Amino acid sequence: MERKLIALWPRGARLACVAILPLVCVSCSDGLLASARLQQAVVHGDDGRREYFEAADPLVQQRFARSSVALIANRYVEGSTPHLSASAPAWSKNHDVCPDEVFADQPAFAFCSGVLVDWDLVLTAGHCVRFLALADFSIAFGYYYVEPAKLDVGSGDLVRPVEIVAEALDPDGVEPRRDFAWLRLEHRVNSRFQPVPFYSKPPPLREKDPVITIGAPGGVPLKVDDSGSVAEVRNQGDFFIAGTDTSDGWSGGAAYDADLVLTGILSRGAPDLIDSPRGCRVAVHAPAEVSAAEQFTFGALALQALCKREPSRAICAADCGDICQAPAEAEAPAEAGEGLVVGGGCSLSRGASRGGGPALALIFAGIAAIRLSARRRARPTR
Repeated sequence: MERKLIALWPRGARLACVAILPLVCVSCSDGLLASARLQQAVVHGDDGRREYFEAADPLVQQRFARSSVALIANRYVEGSTPHLSASAPAWSKNHDVCPDEVFADQPAFAFCSGVLVDWDLVLTAGHCVRFLALADFSIAFGYYYVEPAKLDVGSGDLVRPVEIVAEALDPDGVEPRRDFAWLRLEHRVNSRFQPVPFYSKPPPLREKDPVITIGAPGGVPLKVDDSGSVAEVRNQGDFFIAGTDTSDGWSGGAAYDADLVLTGILSRGAPDLIDSPRGCRVAVHAPAEVSAAEQFTFGALALQALCKREPSRAICAADCGDICQAPAEAEAPAEAGEGLVVGGGCSLSRGASRGGGPALALIFAGIAAIRLSARRRARPTR
């Protein structure tokens, strides 16, 4: 089964993701796909990964609750009203992780991560959609602990993907190098969830700028790492490099700037699990000053591909602004196949002219300035 999955990949994807690269796709955490696991990412300095209930920032918790998703194989989904099965193998069993490693005893339902960008669209890594057919996995909201050992995934929080709207998975050496996939959901989500604000053009990132990421390390429930920082922004505009405590299963997980605006998704990193003398695997810990290796595909680059396919989307409008968000008109639930809602109000940029834009921009800018000032006072730059 595993060899067949690899054999079916396009030749370029196999070259990119199997043997020859020092940096390859941050891969699936599912035990079924053990041979397809290729690389993860290093823990820099102190491990910065935290649970939902440990996040002090309410806007970080909002990103957990309303926008962050996990990709989960359907063998863990059951019932006419889809819900997670009672149990899944612990991360320690899926990856031979030593039992005293952090999160080792947590269930590993997920194989990749993602983020809600429009009411019927999830953005994830391109290599994530090459492990299982669309019919064989679901998109899970609420995949995080609201308290120890209590997941928030409920009835209606599992949605089927029905189409890959646009995707790219470039091998090393291709310029620009892209790794993304847009998944259309079987219906638009309701107002309990919310698409994230995002940069519609390459964001103004600089070296040492904070990076906040949310993803499912090892396939366990979603965590946040708010201790990362930018190491390099490439001139090609395809991805940036950051030092983050992300790991296997975090692929496709959102990366935000200090204002919690989406900048990109995790695509590649360095190995983070090594064999120990005990016969199990342990996480790789590196000093904070060690060069970062995690690569994040810019969301703006992925947006270009989406808008070529579906230019009538509100988030593709020329006047949506540099910081954009899907319009509120789409909040009402819709039946599968219902036409897209295209309307005003999507822009969060200063000076936006569409309905509601300027008021939202002023509110957003005020909150962002306060949060950014507090964050810089509270935490030294890595």
